[in-house]
Amino acid sequence: MDQCLRERMWCSVLDVKFCGIDFKNPVLVASGTFGFGIEYEGIIDVTRLGGIVTKGLTLNKKKETKG
Repeated sequence: MDQCLRERMWCSVLDVKFCGIDFKNPVLVASGTFGFGIEYEGIIDVTRLGGIVTKGLTLNKKKETKG
């Protein structure tokens, strides 16, 4: 029997796996447009999101831009 039915919990049929990471749904918001998430408290329930995408990070030094 399915775990969702056994434990009587809500399970999403939108679960996705991307690059080995499990998300409960494909709805992701970006840090540049969504801030830290706290700005949307009271507007949406952030726990219902699949995730929040942060700014990119790299282990390698990147060429500096001027301007």
